[in-house]
Amino acid sequence: MVTNRNMLLSFLLISGVALAASQSCQNTSPLCGASPGWPLLSMCFDHDYVFASCPEFCGQCTCATDPRGPCYNGGTRGGNPANYNERTCDCNCVGAWTGDLCQYCGLTCVHGTLDSSTCTCSCAPGWDGPTCSDVCADSSTLCGANPGWPTVASCSVDYVAESCHLFCGVCSGGSGVVVTQPTTTTKTTTTPPPCDWQIVFEIRPGVGDWAVDAWGSEHTHTGHFKSPLVDMWDTLGVKRVKVSLFQGAEVRELIFNGVNSDKFSWFSKDRLLTSPWADLPTEPNNFFSIDGETNPDARRTWFISRNYGGCPNDAGWLVVVETGPQGSCEWERVPAGPGVLYSRKSTYVNWTSGGADIGVADRMVISIDTCSP
Repeated sequence: MVTNRNMLLSFLLISGVALAASQSCQNTSPLCGASPGWPLLSMCFDHDYVFASCPEFCGQCTCATDPRGPCYNGGTRGGNPANYNERTCDCNCVGAWTGDLCQYCGLTCVHGTLDSSTCTCSCAPGWDGPTCSDVCADSSTLCGANPGWPTVASCSVDYVAESCHLFCGVCSGGSGVVVTQPTTTTKTTTTPPPCDWQIVFEIRPGVGDWAVDAWGSEHTHTGHFKSPLVDMWDTLGVKRVKVSLFQGAEVRELIFNGVNSDKFSWFSKDRLLTSPWADLPTEPNNFFSIDGETNPDARRTWFISRNYGGCPNDAGWLVVVETGPQGSCEWERVPAGPGVLYSRKSTYVNWTSGGADIGVADRMVISIDTCSP
């Protein structure tokens, strides 16, 4: 068996043959490459069960030809014991990058500005850390001490500056220095960092988890993206909230007044500031809320509905249909929940007869602004 296996692997390596498509290249055990587990490649040749369970780890196939394409922003496919079965070739993202292709920045800057091109934060004076959530402080008792590093001249030494952010003025409000994490390079600025929208939640259609459950619960173990800031809403001083719908590019945007709101109350008609639908401010609504329709057979959330009247007469502007193929009305049944439906018109749409006027978003993003006047 070992001889045959060696011959097979040699043939694969020499000819460059690999099992194309991630659906074929799958490890079937979380022990492949793991420690404790089966950490050594030599175990593929010594144990039949390792060879049989770990095609990707043992080199029988590769994730390099995965049909989903390359991962972005330094992400790689394969080689992660935590990903196995159909997830074997999922992207392994670095830093705060997230998404199926590591294409989204999952970082939230609490007291600073996000650079979405590098997925790093530029902190406001007095704040520090990867998310600008730490009050500036020294991490060593030697900062300013004698014996130790008694003068700021010591700050020219890299390890002193790294340990003495407060003493060295790395994040001092007086110097107007902004720190870019995680490289800790600095630049001087004469004005505070500009305000920017911070993404706090992203609904990812088809992942199987109800979006409203992920939003409302205090855990983040979900197929959707959820920032910890969602559960800190009452402490953030939210000024505005933006809902963005995407079909590749952004196709619809709503902005709400977030002042004195909680994480559910901001999504309401009386808080609506801007809308892509001209008739939304004046038409009646039977639902306009995150919780929406609570019937478990027709769970509809982030629901902006004009009217019911039996399934063929249901009409509205926006809905997250949570129940997938089990929805009670045909119009809300999607292959895998949740799904995000919206009116592509400038007015409401009939969910049954709307046809091409009904849009299906590939993601829905919620962002907050905490520093507008």
